[in-house]
Amino acid sequence: MVAEIQPEMQRHFERWAAEMHPKLNMEAPRNPIGAYNYWLARTERAHNVFNRRPHVFWGMVQDHFGLSDAQMLDYFGPRPELPEI
Repeated sequence: MVAEIQPEMQRHFERWAAEMHPKLNMEAPRNPIGAYNYWLARTERAHNVFNRRPHVFWGMVQDHFGLSDAQMLDYFGPRPELPEI
């Protein structure tokens, strides 16, 4: 999805970055280059979270239900690998 909209995002921020209301997002820069780079950083962060989530969630399920490694393997299969960032 990011790749699909990325070509338009620079134009978007050229038009709208200065209009960003600080109550909507206090961290986002209000200049086009800064806003675009902020957007890129946030999409990369989301990408990392989404890729790591299956590994983390597997452990959360195990902890919450008090399941052994053997039970987890039987019910859900092997724990997903934790990708490097």
